[in-house]
Amino acid sequence: MEWLLSIFSSSGLGAIVGAVGAYFTRKAELAKMQAQHNFELKNRELDLQEASSERTHELQMADKQMQRAKVEGDVAEQQVEAEAFKESIMQAGKRIGITFVDAIKGLMRPTITVYLLINTTVLAFAVGDLLGGLAGLPTQELSELYKTIITQVVGLTALAVSWWFGSRPARS
Repeated sequence: MEWLLSIFSSSGLGAIVGAVGAYFTRKAELAKMQAQHNFELKNRELDLQEASSERTHELQMADKQMQRAKVEGDVAEQQVEAEAFKESIMQAGKRIGITFVDAIKGLMRPTITVYLLINTTVLAFAVGDLLGGLAGLPTQELSELYKTIITQVVGLTALAVSWWFGSRPARS
């Protein structure tokens, strides 16, 4: 059991979890950039096809127009998808306009964090009182408890720092 706790509270696991969070943030940004790139690439291909089709025979012209319609449909579809993705990102951070609702929305993470910290502290003190406090523990157990606390604090610090720095918006 102790080895399992040491794995889950290690700084390495904290850094890995933080990096995974940063990976998914970057993956969403890259998907948006890829959709924009594909849209621009399709537009350039469409321009080239249009220029060559003006100089060909009428039969070839009809064939090119069919291809053009398909490419335009693909480009339009990708453009709609890119706009929908962009809109969903914008909506996630958008204020509702009702001051009270916006305030609650902005306070959810800090409120939940404070609530969990208070609950953990109250639980720790209650268990400590039931067991007779730290004086009731043998020196060996106190030493193990101290090592566990230090390991968990270092792990949580690595998790928080790697997540915060990994989640920063990319510079354009």
